[in-house]
Amino acid sequence: MRSLRQYERSDVSAEARRTEAEAIQSHAPLWIASSLTLFAMTFPIHSDNNN
Repeated sequence: MRSLRQYERSDVSAEARRTEAEAIQSHAPLWIASSLTLFAMTFPIHSDNNN
């Protein structure tokens, strides 16, 4: 049981990484939307330059 308790203590950092990964996954749609918005904003500029 002592080794199990030591493993639980070391697993705290793993839980922190897990919650951090979940936060990144929850913010992923927002990041994708912002990148698509930036791409959409730069696209008409190129078409206007071609005209």
